Amino acid sequence: MRPRHRGAVLFSMVRPSCYAGNGLVWKSTAGGVFGSWKYAANGINLGDAMEFLPPLAIDPLRPANLYLGTYRVYQSTDNAGNWTPISGDLTNGFGLSSIAVAPTDSNTVYTASANGNYGHPSVQVTTNALAGVGAVWNNRSTGLPQRFISQVAVDPHTSTTALALSGFYSGHVFRTTNGGLTWNDVSGNLPNIPVNAIAIDPVLANTYYVATDIGVFRTRNGGGFWSVLGAGLPRVAVLGLTLHNPSRTLRVATHGRSMWDIHVPIADLSTLVTESPSPVPHGTNLKYTLNVTNKGPDIATSTVVSDATPAGTTFVGFTTTAGTCTAPAVGATGTLSCKVGNLASGVKATVTMTVRDTAAAGSTLTDTGRASSGTPDPNTKNNSMTVKTSVD
Repeated sequence: MRPRHRGAVLFSMVRPSCYAGNGLVWKSTAGGVFGSWKYAANGINLGDAMEFLPPLAIDPLRPANLYLGTYRVYQSTDNAGNWTPISGDLTNGFGLSSIAVAPTDSNTVYTASANGNYGHPSVQVTTNALAGVGAVWNNRSTGLPQRFISQVAVDPHTSTTALALSGFYSGHVFRTTNGGLTWNDVSGNLPNIPVNAIAIDPVLANTYYVATDIGVFRTRNGGGFWSVLGAGLPRVAVLGLTLHNPSRTLRVATHGRSMWDIHVPIADLSTLVTESPSPVPHGTNLKYTLNVTNKGPDIATSTVVSDATPAGTTFVGFTTTAGTCTAPAVGATGTLSCKVGNLASGVKATVTMTVRDTAAAGSTLTDTGRASSGTPDPNTKNNSMTVKTSVD
């Protein structure tokens, strides 16, 4: 990771929150330049019980809708011009630690409370937030530990999938796929250390990034296995993180060691398979051409192109425009595998495999070409292609 020094705009991006001692909410419409901030807490009772940094959330679908949490939830529908409480006490007089609006449904809002150690509900959910004061809140804490929940985050693609974070002992990351009716521990091999914040990758399925007291970890299989992300980040408490998907930049805020960025690359291998001739005369040679193009924004590292001899054929030969290949013996069957190396964005590699038909006339040959790389690929359905060739 590389450092980013704290500034007004960048700091607000990491984990939106406000401090009650300075009036709680201030708003700038000029990029945060000096003198542009205006008081924007009209309607909020500053005497409410709340966390030192109460959570603030913006509706991704309706940016004029904002939510702020004390011991209850306040809603603004006019860009923080006015605030109205739309819940009762959700924390038994303590304070909310997190609010999350579902990116796909403005009506679905999750809250997390900071008082789990006291045996009170940890997560509350409404599915009719746009009703305002008529919003109905439901306790959705089954399966969660009775302790501090540092953040709740909603999946970018479905409002019923969310993750909640906790501290020491008996799990740190919990996931629900049914709107909070039940939660399952997906902490995997994470160390026994508090998890402070999470980002859900919007393009890589089952990929999460978490900020912990000892750094940043990533899972690419929904929490089954976690590993340290990147190198260079000091072994320090990370209190917040966010993923800016257009630039694939993950930005983190640490306790005392400034802010840091890391680029999270993605590739997009597109495989096109053509055959010649088609149909193929019985007992003659057939050539399969695999064109693999990286259509993603980043380098596809350690790219491998492979093609198995179809049933009803034997191997004859191959050519490749890059890298080295291992191939079956001539006259045998098996898989041609070519290590074509790193493919930069927009670069293509071509591998051809020649086989000889041994199937009977009137049958069909089925061939599937595949490509893979060491760079995560959100469009794996494009990594392979199947063609069918008639035998005359």
